[in-house]
Amino acid sequence: MKDISKYIGIPYEFAKWSYESADCVGLVRLFYSDNHWYPNCDDGVFQKDWYEKESLRLVRYLAKHWNKTRNPDELQYGDIVYFLINQEGHVGIFLEYGKILTTFPPECKQWDGSILPSTSMILHRCLWEQGFTAGFKRKE
Repeated sequence: MKDISKYIGIPYEFAKWSYESADCVGLVRLFYSDNHWYPNCDDGVFQKDWYEKESLRLVRYLAKHWNKTRNPDELQYGDIVYFLINQEGHVGIFLEYGKILTTFPPECKQWDGSILPSTSMILHRCLWEQGFTAGFKRKE
């Protein structure tokens, strides 16, 4: 696996995408930009509470620009994972061996009720697979 240490521990901040702070979509944008992969999850439209008004907007955008899969075993390095925790959608970047890179807002609870850290981290498959909705494979 490539060295991804520079992406670990980035504090959560909504609608940001830098090494200083990022939300889950911003983390994907940063990762894709650094790797010169496009498109990078930027649909050109930003509204502060888009996820409340149009929660499936990101999924529609991903479905348009990536190849969708419902099988997590088909995911490869750099693919985008869309999953739910407590009915809230999140994205992460598939790394290897079932691990994804993602981040969560403060006070986000895991399925067991424990609070997730609000910095970017690696999640193992057992933590995201339960809420797995779809994977989005980059079009080469």
